[in-house]
Amino acid sequence: MRATVLQFWGLMLVVLVTQAGVQAQGDALYTQYQFNKLAINPAYAGSRDAFSVTAVYRDQWRGIDGAPKTASLAMHAPVGSRIGLGLHLVDDRLGVVEETGAWGSFAFRIPAGSGQFALGLNGGAALYRTSLAGAFIGDNNDPVLSADQQLWLPNVGFGLYYHSERYYVGLAAPRLLDNDLRETSTALSGAQSGRQVRHFNAMTGFVFDLGENAKLRPAALLRYQENSPVQTEFNLSALLVERLWIGAGYRSGGSLDSYLEFNVTPMLRLGYSYDWVVNELGGQTGGSHEFLLGIDLPGKRDAASSPRQFLPSYF
Repeated sequence: MRATVLQFWGLMLVVLVTQAGVQAQGDALYTQYQFNKLAINPAYAGSRDAFSVTAVYRDQWRGIDGAPKTASLAMHAPVGSRIGLGLHLVDDRLGVVEETGAWGSFAFRIPAGSGQFALGLNGGAALYRTSLAGAFIGDNNDPVLSADQQLWLPNVGFGLYYHSERYYVGLAAPRLLDNDLRETSTALSGAQSGRQVRHFNAMTGFVFDLGENAKLRPAALLRYQENSPVQTEFNLSALLVERLWIGAGYRSGGSLDSYLEFNVTPMLRLGYSYDWVVNELGGQTGGSHEFLLGIDLPGKRDAASSPRQFLPSYF
């Protein structure tokens, strides 16, 4: 039974990439994206005005063999008043497919009104691998499943991000190159090559006071990958006594999400989220777990001159 489930969830993706216009493996999902925006927009680099490190581990569709598992490490910091630099490392696994990549980000920041506007660029590469060891192959003559694959996939992207003390808006295209996965499908006579397609996203959110010790933050994220439907996320979270975020959301496709982040100290953040699957897959999985660890280290001058360094960042 376990081999059959692994065949379905793991080899399904390898078969899909032989179709024209279908990407190899979509960018990883993050329920706690509001605390990890560098993962989806390079223009976010430096916006926390500190050396910020965010580590995330996501165990999606727990209980299903070959389901997605993602480990991510994002680091970014301001350099002077106008530049932000960042680095994002990702290891993303789904069945027999693993993609490990590193992406550098550069943001040019400009004061605008009561906030700050940033233009960001990113670039890097991912090593895309398929490993059939231990997988059940229903058709040993299938040329796509006859050998392991290994491809380097370079890519570039850009983003726009504006934030003030009370709201933010961002647009990004983090993957612009239409990479050819030719080695995966050259053995198929007359078939079109699989491709890693372009990604686009838009996000927004704002904060308003509920009282002296509470704030409310609605937010939304739209994600689009070529030849796929638009995916939407809507979230609503509350900040209590400037320390604890508690939130819930809905992701189109059948996911109800809950999350919390606790500001243990001005420099240390801990987060956790749980997703309930409410589509036809729901009866087969225990849901999705995501863990977050965040550290913000302000410079000596910034810590002395900016009291906001000692308050949680709304964005």
